[in-house]
Amino acid sequence: MKTNPVCIECGKPLSEGVYNFALEVFGHPLCMRHQAIIMESGVSEQATYLYLALRSRDLPFVLSYFDGFKSVDMAIPGKLHIEVSGMHQTADKIAMTTRSPLVLSAKFNIPTIVIPDCLFQNPGTFHKTVDELVKYCRPLISQSSFYHLAHSLTRAQLQ
Repeated sequence: MKTNPVCIECGKPLSEGVYNFALEVFGHPLCMRHQAIIMESGVSEQATYLYLALRSRDLPFVLSYFDGFKSVDMAIPGKLHIEVSGMHQTADKIAMTTRSPLVLSAKFNIPTIVIPDCLFQNPGTFHKTVDELVKYCRPLISQSSFYHLAHSLTRAQLQ
């Protein structure tokens, strides 16, 4: 029995052409709407790949998140911020990556993980990074009421 592919963001069934294009460009099945949202987000290619890898593991990340004070590459709102450092980052963010990959946001004491873009050069290192982030995030989100609410709603309702 053949199953139809669905968007990892909203669960919408995908046509074969949209599915093949999304896999070629993004590496994950995405509907046209979510392809456009990701392309218009303004985050780096590495941040997009990391976001999609984490979303494919059913983690409730938001891409290009603004918390009212600053914008980050991705976040679990109120719980965790993730930044991918690269040539586009400011000197302050580069300095943070040399000190520690985990820093606290000054405003709300929200943990911010800064991922150096060199971790994306090797597929094995990238997958290990994703695995470590999943291990860190699972207990963090299982303790929140948002996690239980998010799993009772469909992906389309979360948008």
